[in-house]
Amino acid sequence: MKQCTICKEEKTVDNFHKDMSRKDNLCQKCKKCKSEVDKVYSEKNKARRKELRNKMNYYWDNKERFQDYNERRRELHRQDPRIRLRGGARGRAIEKGIEFDLPTYKDLPECPVECPVLKIPLIVGSDKNSNGGGTDNSPTLDRIDNNKGYIKTNVHIISRKANQMKSNANFKEIEMLYNYMKGLQK
Repeated sequence: MKQCTICKEEKTVDNFHKDMSRKDNLCQKCKKCKSEVDKVYSEKNKARRKELRNKMNYYWDNKERFQDYNERRRELHRQDPRIRLRGGARGRAIEKGIEFDLPTYKDLPECPVECPVLKIPLIVGSDKNSNGGGTDNSPTLDRIDNNKGYIKTNVHIISRKANQMKSNANFKEIEMLYNYMKGLQK
């Protein structure tokens, strides 16, 4: 038996939907009350749902226009990858709750021709083998000190491969990896 939080009646568990996020794996509202609450919510938000549908219809009706927009955007990013690098950094900063102080993409350092770490050429855009994602040679924005956020004095542009190698490792861990790999070469 379980009590519904809306009607306050004690009902058998088969009168409640499953909710795996709850301790007892059951919804707080009985099926009847949940149905009523959902109807009220649906009626209240009918205009909003219609507005969202209209936006989606606009997208589908103007797909060619958006395709052209996406192509122009990709070309702009090829010309100056700092645009995309800044946007991604901003999203990660919000997600992780870390400091972000790069008002425009021009606040980032110029994108070098080659990775300052691995001395490999930096290539903007994907190749046919990467399925739309980046490659080892793609430029990435790296935080020099991972304890600090994305601020002008704490970022530089390096290759994706170097950034992945650096990842969250500290200097001692990278030195240990180096010594291990050096030992394998003998």
